[in-house]
Amino acid sequence: MNPILRKVGPSMEHSFSIRHDNHSHLYTFWHYHPEIELTLIRRGSGTRFVGDHVERFQDGDLVFLGSGVPHLWRNDPDYFKPDSGLRIEGITVQFRADFWGQGFLHLPEMAAVRLLFDRARRGVKFHGSTYCDIVDDIGAILSAKGLARIEILIRILRRMAHSDEYKLLARAGCADDQLHVDRADRINQIFAYTFQYFNEPISIDEVASAVNLSKHSFCRYFKKRTFKTYWQFLTEVRIGHACKLLLSGDKSVSEIAFLSGYGTLSNFNRQFKLVTNLTPLQYIHAHRHRVHV
Repeated sequence: MNPILRKVGPSMEHSFSIRHDNHSHLYTFWHYHPEIELTLIRRGSGTRFVGDHVERFQDGDLVFLGSGVPHLWRNDPDYFKPDSGLRIEGITVQFRADFWGQGFLHLPEMAAVRLLFDRARRGVKFHGSTYCDIVDDIGAILSAKGLARIEILIRILRRMAHSDEYKLLARAGCADDQLHVDRADRINQIFAYTFQYFNEPISIDEVASAVNLSKHSFCRYFKKRTFKTYWQFLTEVRIGHACKLLLSGDKSVSEIAFLSGYGTLSNFNRQFKLVTNLTPLQYIHAHRHRVHV
């Protein structure tokens, strides 16, 4: 895609950045930065985009991103409503691979960390005991001072580097430099249009016109920048929204299909299984929630 280059940078007092966010919603633009990033969503829900990967996020989401990986945490529509009272809380640690000096990363003892940084160029989501350990350390690093900040960061990196409790998110190549050549305005316009109208009938002609492209140019542009078709992307957004509604437990599957942009229940069921490998009812059962069809 064409993400925005976002400047982070350490402060004069610290060699890397630790940020505690507590806002009505997160940064809404598809972006990237040279800093490596570890993000814990303490509270909040929405859709997470990492490279070509699209997935729901909720309380406790923990993801490690390598340098240059385009990404976006997009809160659910309710977060953007006036006076909703909803808040998103997260902790983000950002640092450059060489923040501790040019030679440190190339020490023999850092071999596992170098491999971790390579994996992170696809985005890494941690779970299990690794997740629990990292969450504890992120809480500690937030208030740490002086050398303790670096000590805790090294402990976090060591834990991640030697863990097999993770899932890779995007396909290889999503952080390539060729993705960052042009301005990000158009891809963010496409995203904004999609989030506004995903639960209504959408045609390629309409989206292409909204960003001043021909249908052919739009399809080529979107496929080149996202490694998928616009229909694949739209389906993932719609099914992600449906997953949220299914877990709320207060609507029928038929209602959810309509609210997610599907005119027929059969098409919704087919697309839902294509994305999640489960039927809506299997998804509900797997999460121990119940709704009425």
